[in-house]
Amino acid sequence: MTTQAHHYRITDQELPEAIQAGERPGVEFKNARGRQDASFWEVARAALGKANRPDGGLIIIGVDDNGNAPGLSETHATTWMNADHVRQALAPYADPFVWVDTEVRTVAAGPLANRRFAVISVREFDQLPVPTTVTGYTSEHSRASPHG
Repeated sequence: MTTQAHHYRITDQELPEAIQAGERPGVEFKNARGRQDASFWEVARAALGKANRPDGGLIIIGVDDNGNAPGLSETHATTWMNADHVRQALAPYADPFVWVDTEVRTVAAGPLANRRFAVISVREFDQLPVPTTVTGYTSEHSRASPHG
């Protein structure tokens, strides 16, 4: 298993800058949600896309598509704190599994002060592409995404 996605780890100080810079090939935003929400499949799709990229990437949860960054409620944030639980939630979507690390970060200062974000660091898979196990959704979708 490769660990190149560590290139995408960011510090608490870098998080506001990463949000301000907007989505790009190695960084994708998802709006506020908990791990158990029905829209989790969107996070899974993003994770597959990042796993199929050289060096992996980041998914920052708590940022809207338009760049607004309301962050996560405490309830939503709690669902992203355990990386093993996030990996288990991703497992039904890909075989072999996608390796991720998760952190919940609270911005300390500036315009985003006191807002929480889940930061998911997705490692590049050692054999590209990572196929999906979801019927009707192929790995070509994740590879073709301009954000994935």
